[in-house]
Amino acid sequence: MKVIKLNESDIKRIVKRVLTEQRTGEELYRHILDKYIGPIMDKHNMDEFGDAFSYYDNVIGWGIEKYLETEEPEREDDWDYRDELEEEIKDWWMPI
Repeated sequence: MKVIKLNESDIKRIVKRVLTEQRTGEELYRHILDKYIGPIMDKHNMDEFGDAFSYYDNVIGWGIEKYLETEEPEREDDWDYRDELEEEIKDWWMPI
């Protein structure tokens, strides 16, 4: 049996990962929308963008970036995962 040492930040990262993996589909999308995309929408007015599509495209992208930085930093550079999340959230929620 191999013994490994874990520090507090390792344990926090593992716990976050386990909790994140338990969220799937709509539950994960709702979490990202409520916790990350919503606050960004509160800070930016749609008039700052050329059209509604550009607005939602940007706030969704920024929200996913913030989610990955905060909850899944080990996947921050996984562009396939980022693109998949973005497309899934747009299909699930994007109001235009």
